[in-house]
Amino acid sequence: MEVKSFSIRSTIIIGLIINYLAYFFFPVNVLQWSLFVLSIFAFGMSIIRVSKVPMVIGLVLSLTGTFIILVFDYGLQELINGFLMNLPILSLFLLVPLISIPLKSGGYFNGIQGIMYQWAKYPKKIFFIVTSFLFVIGPVLNIGSLRVVNDMVNRLKLPAPLLAKAYVLGFASVSLWSPYFASIVLIMFYLEVQITQFIPYGITLAFIQLFVGNVIFRNWVKRNKGVVDTSNVQREENAEITVTNKTVGYTKTIQFLVIILGLIVSILTLEFVSGYPVPLLVSLTSLAFPLLWVLVSRTWVAFGNELKIYQYRLGKTSSEVVLLLSAGLFGHAITLTPFANTISTFLYTVADLSILLLAIIIVSVVAILSFIGVHQIIVVPILAMQMDPSVIGVPGELLAVILALAWSVSVMFSPLIASNIMVGQLVNRSSFTVSARWNWVLVLTMVVVGVFYIGVLSMYFSL
Repeated sequence: MEVKSFSIRSTIIIGLIINYLAYFFFPVNVLQWSLFVLSIFAFGMSIIRVSKVPMVIGLVLSLTGTFIILVFDYGLQELINGFLMNLPILSLFLLVPLISIPLKSGGYFNGIQGIMYQWAKYPKKIFFIVTSFLFVIGPVLNIGSLRVVNDMVNRLKLPAPLLAKAYVLGFASVSLWSPYFASIVLIMFYLEVQITQFIPYGITLAFIQLFVGNVIFRNWVKRNKGVVDTSNVQREENAEITVTNKTVGYTKTIQFLVIILGLIVSILTLEFVSGYPVPLLVSLTSLAFPLLWVLVSRTWVAFGNELKIYQYRLGKTSSEVVLLLSAGLFGHAITLTPFANTISTFLYTVADLSILLLAIIIVSVVAILSFIGVHQIIVVPILAMQMDPSVIGVPGELLAVILALAWSVSVMFSPLIASNIMVGQLVNRSSFTVSARWNWVLVLTMVVVGVFYIGVLSMYFSL
């Protein structure tokens, strides 16, 4: 019965994605209505499967949004618009994992695993390798990248603090720059900023965060040598893997980096040439890349098996479906009310006083709310919809950097973020320990460094 339920939900979600892509190119009423109906079914079948926290949040947001729109007579069309608001982001989130199929079948992860095994006895170096690998693969596998990396290093028996700090830093840094990551696409979508305009500033901050995180870890190692002793990591049973990959590991890694770079460049180029929104382009690329790969490699059986796994995993994305659809509806409803003007007025007033003060307030609000369970998917769109860069008098790219920083800080700080819950499970520690407790120095440092970086960008844009 459970498998059948997953299959039905997966089929509905696949239908929803296909309907969304069709509606973008053929915006007729019948497709919009079918999209709305499928969204309702997907939401309904998902909310009965999620845990209590996302269930309560999803119900409160969806019911409140529906109440505002219908009771204040904004019309059925606004209800439909609200429910479909975050559908482009949901489509991206669900389709991007398809990109991992060619990467797995091509043996690229095995090559990187070989490099990890070579440097496992050196805590600073293995920390750098793990964070860097997550930085690259995170956009493709999203939260699944954490499990992929953990499977690579699991037999090494590395210390839990080393792994947890590396996982959190590497994954959080992705949210600052990647056009394949929901955080950036969502921010670009609501601020109406082109990814080509933003990515130079976002990826610079991401590199800064990686650098800062590695420096903090190095200093931490000096004070806690006994805690992160890796001199006795278990590599013997994996000697064959290590030796085999010693000759091909670096070649596979270079090929892997070229593929990831090609995927990112393709999005930037397509956006520049076509003018289509990034969520659509990422969704189409996520479909096209594995299809082209299987046509060239002719690995039909392996591809079919991976698709079955993918379909099964679609049925386990209930929390994302609930949060994205309900947050879109609630956020859209808020923009229709006078309360939206209150939020806008406050943000504009703060921005007039100081862009740095605006950055501190936004980062603090998003981080604190995420710490108590209100996900960034809810807060960031509401803030983004109330800020018009032309009214504030700052470039949209600068506001995008502020929101991206807020998102990244929340990922490092909140124990209720899905990624930190998974990290806690992987290293057998509580999510609070692997986030706020073990990374509070990194969080505070990045708030200071990030705000300073925003100040530098503000002066640069004012030249």
